[in-house]
Amino acid sequence: MKQTSHSSGPDDHHQRFRQFVQLKSLRERTIKSYLHWLCQIELYFQTDTALDYEEPDVLEFLQYVRDEREARPSTLNQAVVALRTFYRDMLKQDWSCWKDIKIKHDPKLPEILTRQEVAEWLTALREPRFGTFAALVYHTGLRLNEARQIQIPDLKRKPGHLFVREGKGGKQRFVPISEAMLMQLRTFWKTHRNSLWLFPAPGRYWKSHNASMNEAMGAASVPMSHTAIHGALKMALASTSITKNAFCHTLRHCYATHLLEEGISVRHLSAYLGHASLHPTMLYLHLTETSESKTQDVLQRLHAEVIHPSLPQP
Repeated sequence: MKQTSHSSGPDDHHQRFRQFVQLKSLRERTIKSYLHWLCQIELYFQTDTALDYEEPDVLEFLQYVRDEREARPSTLNQAVVALRTFYRDMLKQDWSCWKDIKIKHDPKLPEILTRQEVAEWLTALREPRFGTFAALVYHTGLRLNEARQIQIPDLKRKPGHLFVREGKGGKQRFVPISEAMLMQLRTFWKTHRNSLWLFPAPGRYWKSHNASMNEAMGAASVPMSHTAIHGALKMALASTSITKNAFCHTLRHCYATHLLEEGISVRHLSAYLGHASLHPTMLYLHLTETSESKTQDVLQRLHAEVIHPSLPQP
């Protein structure tokens, strides 16, 4: 580690880095992650400025994150991207390590529930707000945060579609939705009639205000929390006969897998899921349970429709 002196205070480079990444139009959560890793490397070397570090120092820290902290590949990748943005992009330190670092990802195949298991889980959600929420996630494949951020105008933007305003990376999209699901959402909304949110939070202390839950939801200014949703789904799952590990995101996986089983194209599914490319969607091809008997049925039909009519008649 080279020793240099800097006239700026110890926090000045943090502020400079924040301003630099803000100009990239990154989301606040991403910016906080970048600043977190800058603080982590300074904590590791016990200095108040990362401006003095050289390439071997950064590699030593990343090796520590990988080996000593046993970080998952996704976490290690966050550290690499943050430090690369600081040193290469902002400080113009074009070290060879930025090209040489290769992070091996071994994605585990998620557990998929059968259609009967999904139905059993949804039935176990007795409270309408959680039952409707989970049904929507399974019906549209939305991420948890995308679903909880739905606003009333999002149901009306395009016939037969739901507008997703808070997609991953700040991207927006439309996803198909059936009229039956829209009716279920409208029926649920009529129970609270919040002017903005489809899934408003009743608040922790709504009972103490002598109001009903629906009245509290109607007056709410924020959507339901991640904690409340995860807690309700976990409790409902425990009351079923399902033995698989399942979370809210599992319903998204089930949506993708079950649509593929029904013949929906990978390209369309990728757009519905909000994937930036086809690559992450291809994972679901390994999860479909299309049986061999179904394949035989398709082959028999294709033979009858395509091959047999073209055969020369005796």
